[in-house]
Amino acid sequence: MAESPSAVAQAWLAGLDAALQAGDVDGALELFGDECYWRDFVAFTWNLKTLEGKAEIRRMLEARLADVRPSGWVLAEEAAGDGTAVEAWVNFETEAARGWAHLRLRDGKCWTLLTTMQELKGFEEKKGPNREQGVEHRITPAGSPGWN
Repeated sequence: MAESPSAVAQAWLAGLDAALQAGDVDGALELFGDECYWRDFVAFTWNLKTLEGKAEIRRMLEARLADVRPSGWVLAEEAAGDGTAVEAWVNFETEAARGWAHLRLRDGKCWTLLTTMQELKGFEEKKGPNREQGVEHRITPAGSPGWN
C-alpha cells in the first residue's frame, strides 16, 4: 500500500527539520531534487529571493542557517497529490518569526519550496481575544472638547 501524500510530506519535513536544526546543510540538500527552487519571502533572507538549484540553496543556508534557526516544520493541513507528486502547506518557526511554507515534492524530493514570514515573535497581530477593546475611532474638530 502506497503512503498517503500527508505521510510522504510529513516524513520529508521531519528530515528537513532534523537537518536544519543540526546545521547539516548537506543533509538538507539531499532532500532536494536535481532541479529545485526555493523562493523566500523574508523568513530566511530578510528579502524576496529566488534560489535556483542546490548550489544557490547551499550558499543561502551556509550564510543564514545559524541566525535563522528554523524549526517545527509541520503540515498546516492535509497534503494533496499522488504517488509521484505531493503538494502541501506547512507551518514553521525561526528564531525571530513564525512562517508558512508551500512544498512541492516529486518522487520524494523537493522540487519547489516557498517560505514566507507571517509574524514577528513578540509583535503578534492583536486579533481575536488579543484585540484591544474599547478603542474609539473618531475625528474631533479643532477647538472641540477632547481635541489635543
